[in-house]
This record gives sequence, structure tokens and C-alpha cells, in this order.
Amino acid sequence: MKLILLQLLALLSVSSAFTPSTSTLRTNLAKPQFTSNLFSSTIETNDGVTEEDLALQNKNQEMEEVKAELVAKYVAAGKSEEYAKQEVDKFLSDPDRSEKYIEMRRYAKAQADELMGFESILVIGGAFFLGLGGNVLIKYISAYKDVYPDGNGPIPFI
Repeated sequence: MKLILLQLLALLSVSSAFTPSTSTLRTNLAKPQFTSNLFSSTIETNDGVTEEDLALQNKNQEMEEVKAELVAKYVAAGKSEEYAKQEVDKFLSDPDRSEKYIEMRRYAKAQADELMGFESILVIGGAFFLGLGGNVLIKYISAYKDVYPDGNGPIPFI
């Protein structure tokens, strides 16, 4: 999610294909000229940050978040902070275990982000009201048959 936001920020800070060039800005109103940066191979911001820099920055930020979370879990379990930092550094230096954990964490975050959409709220709400309506309907039919056991009530098909 943060990677997408950083890329969006970098994309918005790049001059658009519809941005007037600075040499023709308000000087030639009859024939405006526009610069085109649509086919550039790398995203460049005003600071000269490239996609590789953004990817490295995001990976470092993710690793810092993972370290902070794991240290907090160790401290919550009653371990000292120094011990927690040593164990976390040892864990993250092992590529087999740490890559599996980080991949699992990314997957869980992706699922959590997916569940936060309004569509899931609509589906859950729809299922709730469908279940509620079905339950009320079944109880109504049962009560109706108790009141009119011979079937001579105001609703003949029940």
C-alpha cells in the first residue's frame, strides 16, 4: 500500500504530458506548446529519485516495521529489549525463515487491505439481512400454520 502511495506521489510530482513548458507559459496564448514525458523509462521526481531508490526505500521501511513489530512482541512476552533485538536480528539475518515470514506478512496485509473495501461491508450486510429475512419468514409461516391448522386462513397458498 505504501509502495503504491509513494509511486503515486512520484508520478504526480513528474511533469505531466499536459503541463505547459516553462518557456511558453503565458507568452504565446494563441499556440500553447506542451511537453511530453509519457514515454520516459524511469519515474523521476524533482529530487531525482528513481524507481530503484523507491523500491529500496520501501524495502528498508518494511524491514524496520518488521523489526519494530517483532521486538514489541518479544517485549510483550516479558523478554528484555536487548535480548529481543538480538533475537530479531538473528531471525532476520536467516534468509530462509525471514523471507517466509515477510511473505506471509505481505499476504496478510494484502488480505486485510482487500477486506477494508466497501464491497465486503455490502456483502456482509446483504448476507445478514437475507438471513434475518429468511428467519423471520420461517417463523411467520410456522406461527401462521399454528393459528390456521386447517389452511383456511387469509393466505390460501401457505
